[in-house]
Amino acid sequence: MDGNKLESIKKKIDSLKVISYEEEISLSNGKFMSIVNGKYNLNNGKTIFREKINKNIGTGSAVCIFTVTKDNNIVLVIEPRCALPTESKVNIEIPAGYIDNGEDKIEAAKRELLEETGYVCGSMIYLDSYYPSQGGSGECIDLFLALDCYKDREQHLDFDEFIKYIEVSFSEYVYLINNNYMLDANSRVAYYKATSYILNNKLSSVVNKLIKNKETISAMESCTGGEFTNSITNIENSSKVLKFSAFTYSNEYKIKLGVSEDTILKYSVYSKECAREMAYNISNYSDSTYGVGITGTLLKYDDNNKTSSNDKVYICIYDKKKDKYYDYDMRVSSNIRINNKRLVVINIANYLEEIIK
Repeated sequence: MDGNKLESIKKKIDSLKVISYEEEISLSNGKFMSIVNGKYNLNNGKTIFREKINKNIGTGSAVCIFTVTKDNNIVLVIEPRCALPTESKVNIEIPAGYIDNGEDKIEAAKRELLEETGYVCGSMIYLDSYYPSQGGSGECIDLFLALDCYKDREQHLDFDEFIKYIEVSFSEYVYLINNNYMLDANSRVAYYKATSYILNNKLSSVVNKLIKNKETISAMESCTGGEFTNSITNIENSSKVLKFSAFTYSNEYKIKLGVSEDTILKYSVYSKECAREMAYNISNYSDSTYGVGITGTLLKYDDNNKTSSNDKVYICIYDKKKDKYYDYDMRVSSNIRINNKRLVVINIANYLEEIIK
């Protein structure tokens, strides 16, 4: 940011700074929280009166855990959330809980995950901290990513805790958000933070394997619009392995890069066969070890290419050394296209990690 603009922002912050205050608890009959009345004197000479909520358990702040199993599923919990203005007052969300006084945050995350689900993790990674309700509460959320998780034991819940747990795929997680089964902000923030970390980590592994093996990769993308290639270019040293990328949104340019017109007419541009030809031809065109072909629809009907489904993506990875095709397909569910693109790229990163030794 420009230095002058930042200085201007700091001056505005300083003018609104609280320089003194008085607070008193006005209500504290509950187990979980107290209501505090406050008088706050600002640096601009004004006085404001506000109410806030203090959490009464532990530090008053909490951990949330985006939990990924060894099989690349996500662990979620289902529990009553009585403050929700919904008929059922039940939410599906990521595991979470309060931090005990004197407890290390990462240990709190491990404890809450184990208590609520019975899962343990191979690694617990700090992602971010934020204040979800700064208008009325000072509660801080510390967000963690738990990887390589597995079921170790039964739940260990408090007498008045009633929690079910489930495993879902990344696609199913997005479906639950879009269809209002997951209403909380923490589960939504966690998805974007965690998937960014996971994608970067997996593609870093792929790039390093390719460098070690002295191999290369190229891609021909359609519905993802270059998102796979863009994600790889975010990885250090990717220029050593990424040889070529083609964004062939139209049938015309798929054909120009080697996809058979007969294949498109017989099977449709949205097919395993088309993805295969995209992967094969981009590998040969660029003389790359691996070719990636991606075609399909991301909840959008294409008048030029009729298909029975508007939510299916076809992926092929071609291994030139082995002359072998790896075929995949997946469903998408988000009404936001960039979310669907990210989901496709995460799956491709998973596939490549498995294929490249």
